[in-house]
Amino acid sequence: MTRLNQVIGLEKGVKAAADAALSKAHHDAQKPDLFVGLVRTYEPLEEDGYVLPSESKKVAAKVPQMVTDVRAALERLFDLTLTKDTANTGAKADIKVGDAVLARDVPVTTLLWLEKQLASLRGLIAKLPVTDVADDWTWDPDNGVFRSATVKTMRTRKSEDFIVVVPPTDKHPAHVEKVTKDVPEGIWSTTKLSGAISPTQRDRWLAQVTAVIEAVKTAREQANMVEVVDRKMGRAILDFVFG
Repeated sequence: MTRLNQVIGLEKGVKAAADAALSKAHHDAQKPDLFVGLVRTYEPLEEDGYVLPSESKKVAAKVPQMVTDVRAALERLFDLTLTKDTANTGAKADIKVGDAVLARDVPVTTLLWLEKQLASLRGLIAKLPVTDVADDWTWDPDNGVFRSATVKTMRTRKSEDFIVVVPPTDKHPAHVEKVTKDVPEGIWSTTKLSGAISPTQRDRWLAQVTAVIEAVKTAREQANMVEVVDRKMGRAILDFVFG
């Protein structure tokens, strides 16, 4: 008995063959000369008249053969697609992470869609901003943000003063220089606020979404193990078209 995963494995090659057959037929159909042949002979009127060689051109392409090739490729594709889509309606599996069942009897088409959505979500989580590990953070539930420990820093102002470098003498005046010094003026108390999440939280979310992605993949593989019944529609459709 054929299983759905085997049909899916065949689909790509069958579709490529059908596309190639159609593409060649479209290409050849636009070249009328391929379908035209010629046999031309010459016969002189007099017995000893000049004889010219015969001419011939073979027919390079034939519509009946073209149609036969296209029909064969399309018939296989039509039948395989019908078989796959029919099987997909009954291909279902549970999404389980450990012993937890997150969803039951999920169709395989939904599992394929969900896998892409979760991969996108994982990419978003990986880019979420996190708090700086250089600071100690506590949660402020009233404001919904993290607060760092308060850091105090001194604020100073510049003050100019004059000092006597060389005392005055009876012959020379004192040598005075202007100096600038920092004078404490106040204290800054700084508390950082952050709307980010902790690195631990982000890592936990990444681990959890990865676990669900793996569970969806497992469910998809399980769903694709469903047995299929070969369905046919290609010949009937193509018989009608070319009948």
